[in-house]
Amino acid sequence: MAALLNLRKGRGSEHSAGSVTADRILKAWDEEDLTSNEFSGNGGVVEPESPPSERTTMAGLLRKCFLSARFEVLMSCLVLTNTVWMAAQLQVEGGIYGAAWRGETDLSSLSTWRSIFMTGEQCFAAIFVLEVWLRVLVLRRAFFMVWLNYIDFFVGIACMAELIVVMRDGGTSSLDTLFLLRLLRVGKLARGLKLVGLTSNLSSLQLLVKCLVSSRAMLFWTFCLLALLQAVAGIILNMFAHQYFQEAMHDLSKREAVYLYFGTFTRSFLSMFEIMFANWGPPCRVLVEHISEWFAVFFLLYRCVFGFALLNVVNSVFVQQTMKTASSDEELAFKQKEKDTGPMLCHFCYPLCFPA
Repeated sequence: MAALLNLRKGRGSEHSAGSVTADRILKAWDEEDLTSNEFSGNGGVVEPESPPSERTTMAGLLRKCFLSARFEVLMSCLVLTNTVWMAAQLQVEGGIYGAAWRGETDLSSLSTWRSIFMTGEQCFAAIFVLEVWLRVLVLRRAFFMVWLNYIDFFVGIACMAELIVVMRDGGTSSLDTLFLLRLLRVGKLARGLKLVGLTSNLSSLQLLVKCLVSSRAMLFWTFCLLALLQAVAGIILNMFAHQYFQEAMHDLSKREAVYLYFGTFTRSFLSMFEIMFANWGPPCRVLVEHISEWFAVFFLLYRCVFGFALLNVVNSVFVQQTMKTASSDEELAFKQKEKDTGPMLCHFCYPLCFPA
């Protein structure tokens, strides 16, 4: 009992000293999630250990390989390499177009570079298709139990469609028609999120991701509130701007400048987000200089109320939610520590309480 009291006191001192690490918090958090999932029946898939006979077969070895962290690291590096390859293609083609417009070169070298990049794209697509179908054949139902694998599955289908079209049509024009399918390949970068849960050295990153996930409802409603306020303000300014550039008495260049920022609802909506978060001077100056100076009062009130007061309130709410989450995580960590030290205390206290 004295040991239990000392543990309670040590818990309070550790709480005041703030010595709780991210590893301990994550361990307690994961154990609580696992316990709740066992009672609810909606937990994640826990792969049973394969029998020794299955481990020695080729299917067992492939299954063990596909479920390992090293395989995820390897495929994530391959996806990152493919992304760099796509970025290099855009960089080279954009540079050739820019040089041609400046008269420094012609577009004759574009076809050569496109054939080189097309060959690389076909190699990456073939690897992704082979990897996805091998995992589906080996893992079977377990493959579809992880939601990130659905991204890999649809990307594999897109790569297969790309290969079919390229082999059927040939040339480089087919790659332009399948631009969106190639763009889906960038979505495979989401599989890097698996590394957050597989690598123990990323405990701080795991804690950050879990805090973001726990605040997803607040993030959603904050965005809805900001979008509603921005939409209302954009509609009001769009009505004034629409009335201005419809009148032919005003100079055409001034009307075009107003239309550039507030000509349509989408332009006004984007301009309002720019006013709140980014360079708010040019859109404000357009209305102040060309329509009326009274818009200066509107923008000053808008910046002070929404750009300063509202955003600070939102930030304070997020800080409070983060502190609340951190305190609850510390409680989970302390419970985990007591659970880990409980059997040890019983081992030492049992001879004292029940002497032979």
